[in-house]
Amino acid sequence: MNKTKYALGAAVILLAGCVNLQEGKDFDSNKASTFQKGRSSKADVIAALGDPANTGGNSDGSYIEYRYSHVTGMGNPLAALGIGSSKVDDKEKQCRFNFDHSDKLRDYTCQEGTPDYSGFGKQ
Repeated sequence: MNKTKYALGAAVILLAGCVNLQEGKDFDSNKASTFQKGRSSKADVIAALGDPANTGGNSDGSYIEYRYSHVTGMGNPLAALGIGSSKVDDKEKQCRFNFDHSDKLRDYTCQEGTPDYSGFGKQ
């Protein structure tokens, strides 16, 4: 009976450190370079990338944004105490497309990468 309790306890501790989180819908940010400023329309971008995560407008026109992040890994609950380490794979990407009043692409920005958590939890 004691072996079962210890095995169950160890399993709970190990599983507590597992993570698989996703925010937003994945999209191909490489397609951004195929759109032409002044020629590609908002409809062209949405047709290629899908529904945006956010939309809005301003005095210059309108914009749409795409955001995606995915975190997977095996955490070590003791890593916060400086015992051992954790393995986490974190990817983020974001694109914002700005359009003029006739819904033609004015400009865009895209960022992709892995966040730096090296200072996280340090005081």
